[in-house]
Amino acid sequence: MEEIRAEFSRIYDTYNGKIYRFIYLKVESREVAEDLASEVFLDAWKAFQKGQNPEPKIKNVQAYLYQIARNAVSDHHTSKKFKTVSVEGHMDIQDTGDPVEEQAAISIEIERVRGVLKTLKDEYQDLIIWKYLDELTYPEIAQITGKTEDTLRVNMHRAMQALKGRLEPGVTPEPVLGT
Repeated sequence: MEEIRAEFSRIYDTYNGKIYRFIYLKVESREVAEDLASEVFLDAWKAFQKGQNPEPKIKNVQAYLYQIARNAVSDHHTSKKFKTVSVEGHMDIQDTGDPVEEQAAISIEIERVRGVLKTLKDEYQDLIIWKYLDELTYPEIAQITGKTEDTLRVNMHRAMQALKGRLEPGVTPEPVLGT
């Protein structure tokens, strides 16, 4: 049992930040993201405890965790069982000694990108987060999604085109149906 705990602890330390960030970008509430990330790792831990360690069954633990996270986010949006109002409607910006106006401009731009990202289809959001924030490779993303690398490249191109088009000055982002 101690060996399983040590292995799970290593997995938690390695992936907790990525899973939390992925969820946070999808729900935009730190409290809900923390709760959902905890659920992801609790589900994974239960699998480990039951002797269903994903290592033999699933070749990529990262993909396993992202699949649980995607389901948790989907369940959250479907059930709306969490009714949390976040007072943290912006990303924290480190004090780098820059003028306040520059920090405000950066914060506004970050929020603009996050807002536009939320208007994209879930599939496009996931791809952009995994590729550019979590720095996953196409083979890693293919393991998570079950799609071919070529399909992912095409979808990434479409996702980036949609994101760029909505970030054009004067363009008001509109939600995509079917998200």
